[in-house]
Amino acid sequence: MEVEEFDREKKNLAWKMTAERFARQWQNLKGFCHYLCFLKGIDSVSWMANNTKKLLASQSNGPHCWTFLSTAAYEKQNKVPQKNIPTVTATRVREGMLEGVEAALGLSKGSPPKPFYTKLQLWGLYLIRLSITCANHVAYGSLENANTTLEQISQLAIPDEDTMQRIAAYFTEALTDRIHKTWPGLHRGLNSTRIIMLSEEIMVQKFFFELFPYLKVAYILTDQAIVESMEGEKMVHIIEILFSMLMNQNTSLGDLFEKDMVNGYSPSPSSTSSSSTASSSDSMNVENFLNALWSLSPKVMVVTEQDSNQNSSTLMERLLEALCSYAALFDCLESTVSRTIW
Repeated sequence: MEVEEFDREKKNLAWKMTAERFARQWQNLKGFCHYLCFLKGIDSVSWMANNTKKLLASQSNGPHCWTFLSTAAYEKQNKVPQKNIPTVTATRVREGMLEGVEAALGLSKGSPPKPFYTKLQLWGLYLIRLSITCANHVAYGSLENANTTLEQISQLAIPDEDTMQRIAAYFTEALTDRIHKTWPGLHRGLNSTRIIMLSEEIMVQKFFFELFPYLKVAYILTDQAIVESMEGEKMVHIIEILFSMLMNQNTSLGDLFEKDMVNGYSPSPSSTSSSSTASSSDSMNVENFLNALWSLSPKVMVVTEQDSNQNSSTLMERLLEALCSYAALFDCLESTVSRTIW
């Protein structure tokens, strides 16, 4: 009995020391959240799987137990499309984790209970968190930390993969461009030959309208509201800001009017404002403008706007809004368009 009690205390002490070791390493280890493994009946292993990033921090080729997998240790074998992860990769990672636990605790191979619950927590959320961290460094002028974070993102994000990786890749480019603007000469030199032709912008706007339902829905609702308000009227007076875009689309109103339109410029493919009136609206006194419209006693007023507010005063607010907005766009592409055409 005394021997058994001693062994139990020794084992508990080993668990405690191991857990404390991992806790000390918590702030120093880097990687990305990928795989969680819970072992039934062993609370300490469950704790380690949930609260540590790496079981062993010694040899790069040694046994590892990773909650936060690193491509540096696993190289490219585990950096595969997410659809492949639940099969071969999941098995390989689970085995590596168990081997690491066994080696660290001096247990024989196969002695811990089999995992009764496994879960893949793909690296997408970690990529987004890295992007937010990087934006925070950029906002506060911490360029060295921003550079380190950008390097991590560039190793994990692939522009033609899933939604999260695409977003992270493009936001990495945008944040890098913002850093370059700190040195105007360098920024102009790097971008001197990056000229976007007007024809390319028009093509992008066309694709945006055809591939995404958002503007189509907005135009349908706008059409319906205007047509209903026109019913029974002999004369209709329309005051509009984006009428040129409305006339150029295949909507129910296109054939009802003959009018000289002002050619405008849309600042971005997702912008619903395209006329010169809209492009100068930033310098207008919006309150007086709306009061003037109100004084006309309009029968109907239709307003279309983007869901995301990307005009906030701080970089972090704009980035968070943009993340949500572009995540919806890329998810829409994934679900509606074949990858063979884009």
